[in-house]
Amino acid sequence: MIVPNVKAAYSHALAKYSSETPEKMKMVDSLALLSLALFVVQIAYGILLGKRDPFNSFIAGTFCSLGIFALTISLRIQLSNLKESFSDYSQKQLLFEYIIGSLLMFFACFLLMG
Repeated sequence: MIVPNVKAAYSHALAKYSSETPEKMKMVDSLALLSLALFVVQIAYGILLGKRDPFNSFIAGTFCSLGIFALTISLRIQLSNLKESFSDYSQKQLLFEYIIGSLLMFFACFLLMG
């Protein structure tokens, strides 16, 4: 009884997402899902196989993938509410801040790897 309702809700949400979401937002969503999947794979690999040596590199990899996820979700929220909540900012400024934040995070991860 629950499974058909869940399937119907999923198909309705997927159809609405496909029809109403712009292509650029879909690319941002794909990057966020990819970075989250990479984080889960790294954690599962570290836990199941115990391959966390060197530990600094393991922490840097998980920090990097989780950081990109957080930055990308923040960018998506800002771009989707640009006219309402973030009217003082332009798209170029938001993308510039995203790129600078990503570069700083990559630099921090590089330093953490040792």
